[in-house]
Amino acid sequence: MLFNFGGLLAGSVIAFNLGIFDVLPWALIIYPGILSIRGAIGGLYSGRLSTALHLGTIKPRLRGNTSEAYILFTTVNALTLVSAIFMGSIGSIVCVVVTGTPMTTFPLILSVIICSMGLSILVISPMTFWISTVAYRRGLDPDILLYPIVSTVADIVITLLYIGVLQALISLGELSWPLLCTANLVFVLAVLWTLRKIYRDE
Repeated sequence: MLFNFGGLLAGSVIAFNLGIFDVLPWALIIYPGILSIRGAIGGLYSGRLSTALHLGTIKPRLRGNTSEAYILFTTVNALTLVSAIFMGSIGSIVCVVVTGTPMTTFPLILSVIICSMGLSILVISPMTFWISTVAYRRGLDPDILLYPIVSTVADIVITLLYIGVLQALISLGELSWPLLCTANLVFVLAVLWTLRKIYRDE
């Protein structure tokens, strides 16, 4: 449980980058929602993964795993995308009401959230699987170790990615919009392709 103290690092990253929120005031309102969604999805993934390892429906190896491991990973990706869209929609409305952000900013807010959540999958999901397999192989209980470690590291990772996306948005100016759209399109197509593969195999 001492890993939870690492969550202070996520707050420190925000504290050292407060200038971003002077330029993009809506970004500070969105941040807690991103942490909550990422934490909920991470908890779901950790719980299902550790239980599947105990039941033997998922093997403690990175390659040549079972179909259940692939389905779980794909489901987490799809849930991340749906949650990001929902969060972006609700968050945009809140930003309009609280900070007076114009409605024309809606696509930008949505794109930033989807991009941040999509990038987090590239780091957090493989890390979660790796920690669970290492713990299981060493005779440790993933049910006890996995979520406390992953939730803390995930908070730090998603915070760094979110700040990185916001900094790119400010520094690149007009060039940031096509880059955001491209990254989001790749994320959406990847989720749709993996979902299609699951249904086709079934």
